[in-house]
Amino acid sequence: MRMYQVIIVEDDPMVAEIDKQYVEHNSKMAIAGIFQNGQEALDFVRTHPVDLIMLDYYCLLYTSPSPRD
Repeated sequence: MRMYQVIIVEDDPMVAEIDKQYVEHNSKMAIAGIFQNGQEALDFVRTHPVDLIMLDYYCLLYTSPSPRD
């Protein structure tokens, strides 16, 4: 059976854990990575194929408060 590779992009550790449990509960999905910001996720997907990205829409792209700072 094909496993769908999933990454989670979430800056709140409690929400990331809930997302992780949801993915682990589904027998067709596997966690490929969990990231706290968009830049980490982008770096990962450039070299690792994934099927699904669970993304916190309000998560920062960069680790600093603002990429303009």
